[in-house]
Amino acid sequence: MLYKNLQNVMFGKNKVKSKIAMRLTSGKLVGSINSDSNEEQLETFFAKNLLNSKQENFLAKLFKEARENNFTIILERGETAK
Repeated sequence: MLYKNLQNVMFGKNKVKSKIAMRLTSGKLVGSINSDSNEEQLETFFAKNLLNSKQENFLAKLFKEARENNFTIILERGETAK
């Protein structure tokens, strides 16, 4: 909700269109995924990371909330974060 409240982003006197993204990293992850990914990409990421059903459900709910609130969540291995 914090990021959703950024409605009027300005650069000087010019209003700019913004896309909010939250990058979450972990040294335990294999690869990366984001909340805009499709179901097949999610399943592949879940399998590569050996996530259990509770973890998969949590991420699915988190990504759904991000999409509903028009922001992106990016999950990736810590060493690949830019």
